[in-house]
Amino acid sequence: MTNPFAEQYRSDAEDKELVAGALHGNRAALEELILRHQAWIFNIAIRMVGRPQDAEDVTQEILTKVITSLASFQARSSFRTWLYRIVANHVINMRKRKGEMIFRSFEQYGRSIDNTPDLDLPDPSTLPIDTSLIIEETKLCCMMGMLLCLDRKHRLAFILGAVFGVTDRLGGEILEIRRDAFRQRLSRARKRLANFMSDQ
Repeated sequence: MTNPFAEQYRSDAEDKELVAGALHGNRAALEELILRHQAWIFNIAIRMVGRPQDAEDVTQEILTKVITSLASFQARSSFRTWLYRIVANHVINMRKRKGEMIFRSFEQYGRSIDNTPDLDLPDPSTLPIDTSLIIEETKLCCMMGMLLCLDRKHRLAFILGAVFGVTDRLGGEILEIRRDAFRQRLSRARKRLANFMSDQ
């Protein structure tokens, strides 16, 4: 799967051909267009809402918006930029999801960690899976919890810039802000996460 955020992403012409086909009633073109971007939309959604079930719902909501808005795509920008503007606007303005209610602040999350008892890892021979997988899963859950402590605008900037490697130019285009504003937002998100981790 090609990262649509990578600078070397060069399939915009293919996206535009698929859009044209979809608008002319070609169902296969529409399905291919969706499949090209669905996984990446889900990857943003899961980091924004924290729970797979909610991320699936958010992905479906976004894809419905994209399909019903396809005729408004004017090809003035790349399809990728147009699509991810829809994604960004949706995940910033959607209703709160259950996963977002768990940790509303770094202080609350820190108290939760402090109140977690220190336990030894279980005997690896008694587990049905490798202990290293449990450790990795725990790290991912901790990172997800930290992301949910950021407000949505900073969370999305961090996901785009730090997780997916979006440049300030593309990040600014997607979020419809200046490049320096994107860099500042990303920097503030990183600083908040770093401060929390150093305190913990």
